[in-house]
Amino acid sequence: MEKSEWSSEFEAILRAHLQGVDPTQEIFPTDSLVAFGLDSLATVGLLVALEAHLGRAIPDELITPEAFKTPGGLWQMIEAAQRA
Repeated sequence: MEKSEWSSEFEAILRAHLQGVDPTQEIFPTDSLVAFGLDSLATVGLLVALEAHLGRAIPDELITPEAFKTPGGLWQMIEAAQRA
């Protein structure tokens, strides 16, 4: 697995909402967010933090269960929201 080209800000936000990630552990695009401790409450907090980072709401059609399965899925959601 290769490390993604996402921004350092995105990774910092992601790490802040994943209780199961060691600070020195690499996060790969295909890693399971649930395995890292993302639950329903953390998902809401993560979404709010990502929207704050973007400076706008993420369109509802981009917020899917698939997007919240992996870091790569979230990054694709963010990229799509930036283009919207």
